[in-house]
Amino acid sequence: MCWSRSRGFLPVVVSLAVVLSACQEEPTAGPAEPIVLAVQGPSTCDFGDIKKDARGYFPGTGRNSVLAGVSDLLDVLESDCDAGDQAAYTAHWFDVAAVVQGVLAAETGESVEDGSNFLVGTLSVLAPDGTTPMFDPCNGEADCLPWEGYPALPDFASVLGDIDGAWTIVSTGTDAVCSGFQIPCAAIDPAVRDTWGVEPSVDWPLALHGRTTLVFGAPLDFEEEDFSPTGEPLLNTDLPAYQWLLIPNPVEFGTELSPPAVLEVGLCSTARTSIDEVLVQKGETVLTEAVIDFCSFPDLTTAQSRTTVLGSFASALGTFLPTPLFAAVADRGPGGSAGSFTDFYAIDLPRIALILIPNQPVTGTVGEPLLATDGNPFVVRAVTSSMLSPLEDALITIEVIGNNGLIPSGNGVSGAEVVCDGFVCTGRTQADEDDAPGELPLGLVFTKPGSYTMCFSGHLPPLDLSTVVCSDKFVINP
Repeated sequence: MCWSRSRGFLPVVVSLAVVLSACQEEPTAGPAEPIVLAVQGPSTCDFGDIKKDARGYFPGTGRNSVLAGVSDLLDVLESDCDAGDQAAYTAHWFDVAAVVQGVLAAETGESVEDGSNFLVGTLSVLAPDGTTPMFDPCNGEADCLPWEGYPALPDFASVLGDIDGAWTIVSTGTDAVCSGFQIPCAAIDPAVRDTWGVEPSVDWPLALHGRTTLVFGAPLDFEEEDFSPTGEPLLNTDLPAYQWLLIPNPVEFGTELSPPAVLEVGLCSTARTSIDEVLVQKGETVLTEAVIDFCSFPDLTTAQSRTTVLGSFASALGTFLPTPLFAAVADRGPGGSAGSFTDFYAIDLPRIALILIPNQPVTGTVGEPLLATDGNPFVVRAVTSSMLSPLEDALITIEVIGNNGLIPSGNGVSGAEVVCDGFVCTGRTQADEDDAPGELPLGLVFTKPGSYTMCFSGHLPPLDLSTVVCSDKFVINP
């Protein structure tokens, strides 16, 4: 297999497409633009071109070769299609994808273009009715897409043609999936090469709703002076940006479970920060820090996992458990806890973070949620001090102060998104999978008229949100 990469990262709109250098006997890989199912328009249950592409990608010619095994699987897929059996077709597609996994790990694949076209073809086969896609990994369930960007087909060429790609089928267990087609992925030594990985905080079935899933990805293109989508500096490393993808792709992971069953993404690297802290940013949101267990230095002997800490102390500390500090994080490389995918960046940023009041509160009424000057419910935001990038899951403490600087007595406040005890409330900023990451909608309701001020402080290790920010004075009428 011929590996090559051309880097040309765009800081705001990032494409997964990686330009592949031509090999002496290999065509240029893949289409430049995503293919849409309606445009692809294959004949119903016609596997002629798919079988041709298989011969161009899978190695071997004999009866016991990889190609022979794939050919047998294609015959099964064709029978599934003729019968209109979506469930069987989907299950057998994952069997084919598992063969691709082995080929990539062994570096025995041939034409990247043929391999990409083969995968595109198998995904876009139509049922005998001529309109229904045979591949249905979501089984018609809500909050799930066959893949990110559906119906535009994935850019498989970028994965198959990059030595730092990733491709693994997961259905059980907790094993990590790593770049460089490293299977299994454990005790990765960052001194050998930079490695991106993803692992479940609890296990794969809980995070991915029990669905068999293809986890795959490839580096995002970049240049040395480029930045994250919000302008944060990238870590000075060979692989500062990576796109992780899933087939099927849930809108969000098992975030409502206790503890949350999410996916933890990180970069195993010896690179060190040149500013203060290194964290993982997903799209525009800076993720909650997490330990990446697949990364290991020779002298690193002990490290607690995030899940273990949450499981041990969540019941004792309550809903708004602060994220624990981990000495091992700096030694293992940056990691982040993601509630959904994709596009991840290792960013280098100042330790000091900020609480912002986008719009000041206005005069309100007893029993009604407090509004801001923009006419919407009053909110605060947690952001980086460098580029004001939103910070998810920051613990915000709100103290309500009445006339003469005294906390009112004999009454209190309440809010839909916060927990209040008298006139002190706590809540967490929205996570990356929510509508407004980094934002805490307070929705405060007052039970007594008067003149008030609110002051806010925050907690989000390893960042420092300790600077108190107060609102302007506002009035609550009867």
